[in-house]
Amino acid sequence: MTIERGAMKFLMKLTHAAPNPLGESASLQMISYEDSIHPVDLRFDPPLIEHGLNASAFRYQWEKLTYMFDLPDPASFPKLEIDEADEPILSRFVEVCRRLAGYSAINDSSRLMFESKGESDWTVTAEHPSDEAFAGTSVFFRQLHNSGDEASYDKVKGILFKSARRLPPDQFSRFKAQMTFWDDARKALMNKMLATLVCEKAASPNAPADFPFSYKGVNPAELIVTYNYGDSLHWGTHKERFVELTADPTNAVFYKYSCLIAMVVLSHFYFGVAEIIESVQATNSATDA
Repeated sequence: MTIERGAMKFLMKLTHAAPNPLGESASLQMISYEDSIHPVDLRFDPPLIEHGLNASAFRYQWEKLTYMFDLPDPASFPKLEIDEADEPILSRFVEVCRRLAGYSAINDSSRLMFESKGESDWTVTAEHPSDEAFAGTSVFFRQLHNSGDEASYDKVKGILFKSARRLPPDQFSRFKAQMTFWDDARKALMNKMLATLVCEKAASPNAPADFPFSYKGVNPAELIVTYNYGDSLHWGTHKERFVELTADPTNAVFYKYSCLIAMVVLSHFYFGVAEIIESVQATNSATDA
């Protein structure tokens, strides 16, 4: 079953249907199609789960990430010699990830709810974190996500590759292959919602290109920038686009929820990168001792 309203698209899996004997209606039970892939065996514990408040929320996201990308274990990366000048940048990235892992917006179970009183009469509501929690999450998330920030993912990736080039050729090739897996996953998550990617993988390969998979057409990177620079962090370059997206009350609910989910998923990705950093630095203190 698909639910479509303007920019909103959701693919659902019907689990039960019962006709109403007193009228021309039916009661339906369904789950989102992307949730039908659970449970998924994990290759490693969800990164930074020990810093979170809701273990099931961490596992929920990492089951989807594992199903989609099957990323290499952060603990399997080769050890690196990090320049002293670069260590504060890596440490800051890890610190921000640990703090963000305990934020309510990362740990709470948010959801969209639909109610229909007819084919064209849909009501959409969402369980959002408070505006305060949303904005606070956006601030720390930006430090990890925005390439211009001093301890962002792009800066960290550059440091790791610079350090890895000192490895013997076979170990550098291993590092490059593993880090490329992770970087390709981020590129995919910047371009499409994780739910869309999972639906595309789980559905028939013969599905038409325009099939309305969940969140199809939502670009996470563009949406996050729109909220950050049109509302949450700065009322600036993207304010007109923000007004356009939120002019319709139902669209406003959908896009804010989509932005939140995009930030949560990418945050979990960055938590994995934090564990890569901790892993490649693991022998430094032992060597110094």
